[in-house]
Amino acid sequence: MEKQKQVILGIDIGGTNVAFGLIGKEEKKILWKDSEPIHQFSTAEEMADRIGQKIQNKFELIGIGIGAPNGNYYTGSIEFAPNLPWKGIVPLKQIFENKFGVPTVVSNDANAAACGEYVFGKAGNHPNFLMMTLGTGVGSGLFVDGKLVLGSDGMAGELGHFMVVPNGRPCGCGRNGCLEAYASSTALIKQYLEKSNSQETISAKDVVDRWKNGDPVATEVMVNSIEILGMSLANFVTIHSPSMIVLFGGWAQSGESTLEAIRSSFEKNVLEIYRGKVELVSSLLEGSDSALLGAASLVF
Repeated sequence: MEKQKQVILGIDIGGTNVAFGLIGKEEKKILWKDSEPIHQFSTAEEMADRIGQKIQNKFELIGIGIGAPNGNYYTGSIEFAPNLPWKGIVPLKQIFENKFGVPTVVSNDANAAACGEYVFGKAGNHPNFLMMTLGTGVGSGLFVDGKLVLGSDGMAGELGHFMVVPNGRPCGCGRNGCLEAYASSTALIKQYLEKSNSQETISAKDVVDRWKNGDPVATEVMVNSIEILGMSLANFVTIHSPSMIVLFGGWAQSGESTLEAIRSSFEKNVLEIYRGKVELVSSLLEGSDSALLGAASLVF
């Protein structure tokens, strides 16, 4: 009987979907992947059961890496994630180790994506870089001297919850004016529907496409959100001094014209000594691959 391939299960938990894949220990690439809508699971245990059904007997599972909003590397738990259906503290490490019987590592979803970009993407030659994820929420992962920054409590690098507009738009974290309330895909949709007084069902891609086609409401939303994002990145550079910023997520990866608009705002706002020194790029990795590979790399 042929020996089964050894694999790591990489899991990316987002506000809309949970993506999961099996990454070969030897191949160091994704051998199989799938996803499910997150809101169908009333508990994290239900999600673990469903993933177990999907991967049953495919390969020999030797470890699990999980990237999740507010995932804490030190405790192995999700801690009060505003964009997930489960509230309070969710002991993911314990749930998955009980279910699968293999070592499990949990980290912030943006941190996992940053690890994936560093190991498999564009940031491999940039030991000091910032990863920004612009999806249902806004997350960030920070590398300094080739090491992921976790901080004293495992929650460092939450640029999405920098308050960038005093008394600004409400954020899912309970405060007002956070970057997430302006630059996430959710925020683009909300702002467009409010300003157009519409109740239609649209995506962030629709807002971007309408902006590119000259829609005045979409233009107002996008110009304001891009300006706030560029300013926020410029401010963060004075703290971190990265050589690269990688943007990952649907609307930020919607074409060179979008990326160029973000670059323009960033360069306009950045301190002169950093101008022209920081590469601002979109992720090389497709879709959820960065997060899956990054989550798996927590175990490698």
